[in-house]
Amino acid sequence: MTLETQFLTMFTMIAFGVYIGVAYITFKRIALWWADHIIFRYLFELFFWIVQAVLLFFVLYVINEGIVRFYVFIALLCGYAMFKALFEQLYRRLLERILFYLAAIFRFLFRCIRLLLINPLKWIITAVLFTLYRIVMMLLKLLNFLLLIILYPFRHLFLLIFRLVPEKRKKYFYPILNFFSKIKWRKK
Repeated sequence: MTLETQFLTMFTMIAFGVYIGVAYITFKRIALWWADHIIFRYLFELFFWIVQAVLLFFVLYVINEGIVRFYVFIALLCGYAMFKALFEQLYRRLLERILFYLAAIFRFLFRCIRLLLINPLKWIITAVLFTLYRIVMMLLKLLNFLLLIILYPFRHLFLLIFRLVPEKRKKYFYPILNFFSKIKWRKK
């Protein structure tokens, strides 16, 4: 390995140490969203460090064919320490501002989607259901009217037959008539 490759590896690992500091601060800030779920917290933490290790060894493979030396870890530690000492407070403020603006953008997009898509869809569905309800009610009234017209002659026929029945036999019809007289018909 040439001296140039070693310097490139060292500076890359210092930059990667700064990146790990940025990624870890970002991960910890976003991890507050699922802090109540301890299983998610541990799984995401494990996944985060696995991804960082894979990225680290991929960068090492690209830079110096994957050769790991002691100065690689020292350079990583120096980069992380440089981030903690020089950039952490500035990055935290910047991260909070970015998250604030992203949340505002997502709230705005959610309101737009709700106002432009969901509410009109609700209104259309309500109008269609109301129209269908009114049509069904009109059809039921029409059916009721047609039944009254159709059954009207049968009613008179039944009354005529009932008058023709002898008095001794009428006593068998009275329980049936009493039952039907207790039914309350609702008029609209």
